[in-house]
Amino acid sequence: QINDTIAEKAIKVYSDYALYFPNDTVTPDYLFKAGEISTATQQYPQALIFYQNITKKYPDFKYVKESLYLQGFLLDNFLNDDAAAKIIYEQVIAKYPDTNYASDAKAAISNFGKTDEQLIKEFKEKNEKK
Repeated sequence: QINDTIAEKAIKVYSDYALYFPNDTVTPDYLFKAGEISTATQQYPQALIFYQNITKKYPDFKYVKESLYLQGFLLDNFLNDDAAAKIIYEQVIAKYPDTNYASDAKAAISNFGKTDEQLIKEFKEKNEKK
């Protein structure tokens, strides 16, 4: 369990640092940590913004692929915006085709609009074939 007060302070420190020192080498790490904490505390719109900043401003960051994928994941699973999620997932597939993120993005797109029951049925059928 994350203490919300401590989480808020950490997010503020990380985001303030990024604001005041945008060119520092640790800044994208701090944005990523702020995104993780925001996600863990269910502040999904805020997390999305942190990950968007990473992909826009720090294209060489070691977690840029993950940051792009997580934007789609947040839009898909928590912000209920399948249309925007699909656009992000398609960017992941196009930019990073040979990664697990691309595979996960393809799977996510194929599951749009399916009920939990449909997904469970498909999962069971897939496992029975193995």
